[in-house]
Amino acid sequence: MAEIEKYKVIRWILYIAMMINSYMLHQNISNNLRFTIAKKVWCPAFGANMRCDEAIIFSIVGMFSGLGLFLLGVFETDEKTKKLKFFHDNEPSLCLIQVPLWIGLFFEILSWTKEEETAAFEINCIYVCIALNIILLIGSAIVSYIEKEVKNSREN
Repeated sequence: MAEIEKYKVIRWILYIAMMINSYMLHQNISNNLRFTIAKKVWCPAFGANMRCDEAIIFSIVGMFSGLGLFLLGVFETDEKTKKLKFFHDNEPSLCLIQVPLWIGLFFEILSWTKEEETAAFEINCIYVCIALNIILLIGSAIVSYIEKEVKNSREN
């Protein structure tokens, strides 16, 4: 039982790290790449304001995704959440589904910054945040899968 709890805590730590990392991505884009001048918002790093908004929305989705997966893990043993068995059983898949989306965002931001010839420390921080979210999602999926296999072996 202690081994299962160890995997659960590792999973929670990874989800919390994903939420914090997504928040840092949001703050980096909002505070360092968007400027308000004369009641108009500018995003020169990505070339268009809509691109900044898209990256910000994606970071917000990352925060809520991490929160949802964290809460799913916390309430896993609650009797009232037995209706969420589908999500508990497919937690590795829920993590891995997001990986191509984050990879797509990474390459999209890379193309925007190449197009605008933007090179700044903040852009590199964005790349690191996105790469870290990808690693955290893959790690969460692996830990969740291992935990599920340990549970199944203990039941048999």
